[in-house]
Amino acid sequence: MRLMVVLALFLVVFIALTTGAVVSARVQTPINGVAALGLGMCTDMPCLLGIIPAVTYWSDAATHLTTLYSIKYEREQSILVGEQGEDRIYIYPAPDQRVRRVIYTPYDAKPNTGDLLRLFGKPCNFLIETSTYASLTYPHMQVYVSFVQGRVSVYSPVLTVILFDTDRTILCYPEQWRSWAGFKHRLSYMSRWPRCFDCVGSAR
Repeated sequence: MRLMVVLALFLVVFIALTTGAVVSARVQTPINGVAALGLGMCTDMPCLLGIIPAVTYWSDAATHLTTLYSIKYEREQSILVGEQGEDRIYIYPAPDQRVRRVIYTPYDAKPNTGDLLRLFGKPCNFLIETSTYASLTYPHMQVYVSFVQGRVSVYSPVLTVILFDTDRTILCYPEQWRSWAGFKHRLSYMSRWPRCFDCVGSAR
């Protein structure tokens, strides 16, 4: 009799633990690969590791980056370069000693385009740059992603992220053929291109 009671209690505990584990797994939010690399929004502007173009001082960015990356300088342009494995971060100074531009090239752990859109929403422009990659444009930010089997996919790797200090350096054009139309084959996007690029201006 005691054995049956023990077995019954064991079964109840096992069911409770199993159910709890399943519920916990469903409730937990999966890690966003883009956010895990330090990309996000800071005071309504995209930022990397808390570095915000036009806001963060170049010297503060250098001090902060030193704690996370191996640092070197390209003296010709006073560019700060952070290295971590094969990953690279380039910090460009502005005349007022603030950060003008940030270029981030992940290599070891490329996030995907699905994570990018979950974090930043849909881009204002989508342009095919070559047969292998395209660019997604946001205010103050441009992201280059690789095609997967000829299409932009949630799994398309993010190749490069560029943060800018002003909207004037990167524009969101209003033409419909430049707009984001979802995860589609590049030929679907190309079918929307105007027949005469000279009539509507540069494709870029």
